[in-house]
Amino acid sequence: APPGMGARHPEIIGDGVLVVTSKFDSWRSATGAERDRLDVLGIDREGRLVVAELKRDRAPDTVEMQAIKYAAMASRFTPDVVASQHAEFLRRRGTTVLDEDAMVRLVKHVGGDLDPDVLRQPRIVLVASAFPPVVTASVVWLSEMGLDVTLVRIQAYRGQGDQMIVSVSQLYPVSDVEEFTVAPVRASARRA
Repeated sequence: APPGMGARHPEIIGDGVLVVTSKFDSWRSATGAERDRLDVLGIDREGRLVVAELKRDRAPDTVEMQAIKYAAMASRFTPDVVASQHAEFLRRRGTTVLDEDAMVRLVKHVGGDLDPDVLRQPRIVLVASAFPPVVTASVVWLSEMGLDVTLVRIQAYRGQGDQMIVSVSQLYPVSDVEEFTVAPVRASARRA
């Protein structure tokens, strides 16, 4: 993915996702600061955090583990921390806002107060040009175990001049097969 694409185009990581912050690296544990850097943290319209890892090319074999680690750490965000980080993100982009203003923006986006219990269950979105089989197998299993993980494939092409064309497609979970089939209506359904 081109640099900054997830923060500039949050639709890549999901419909209705508002970017809370990007390049977040302010983690702290009992033993001190952690050096990990989360690519994009968003929030969807249901009030769930969205942890997104964006890779420019093929995803490394451990990208899902990296994202799980970030989701675990982000699950500790309180509504006030989410608002504070969003305010800081907006200030870095040139908009002067107080934490309270950022909270109002977040509440408006989700249509109500931020629920701490919902914040504790982040979704994961992995974006790359390709995913190794070990990652796709892990993601399928994690999904079967109840974790909300999405794989998004992004491909960039050069058009004429400096024009860049970007193709974005959801690789997993796959669309329901029923969306692609045509079947006869049963007689009992017709009568009803």
